[in-house]
Amino acid sequence: MAFRRVPRIMAEGKIRLRPFRILDAPFLTEGFRREGIHPGFGLQVPSWLAVWWWTRKTFLPAYCIEYDSRPIGFAGLYNLLPGESAEISMAIFEKAMRGRGCGTRSLSILVRELRRHSLVKRLYVRVREDNRVAMRFWRKMGFVEVERGGGIVRMSLDLRNAPEGDHRHPGWSPHVKGNEDL
Repeated sequence: MAFRRVPRIMAEGKIRLRPFRILDAPFLTEGFRREGIHPGFGLQVPSWLAVWWWTRKTFLPAYCIEYDSRPIGFAGLYNLLPGESAEISMAIFEKAMRGRGCGTRSLSILVRELRRHSLVKRLYVRVREDNRVAMRFWRKMGFVEVERGGGIVRMSLDLRNAPEGDHRHPGWSPHVKGNEDL
């Protein structure tokens, strides 16, 4: 498959994206639970094994986001049409790591590799319209609204027209408190 061209492990500074493993399932299950995310398989409180199975079947590829070798989040692509588009899901579950550039850096690393290997031309993300923090993040990263309905906003990023090099918001700085170690 085309996604196999993307490196299995992507890193920059202390941020690393590595393949999601079965040992990550309890972390992901707890992160979903804390955030009120209910994977669509009808279980009120899914077991970590059910979450692992659902994640493996839904996201291809799926990554554990680490900071200094410690899991802090998740990123995965789904509805992948090689050479065309994919949808992305990403969350930083560790609250202490939010607002420190970890999501920005993680997405930048992934976008850079997707572009380098010409995997997709466009990324889409679905965001609850009441999630102002997430809406601000995705806009900052260059995503634009393309559709709205049912409380969900669908946003898109054209990778062919995204700025070259580091895919951070122009105002991002390693000199901002908390970003220096990324």
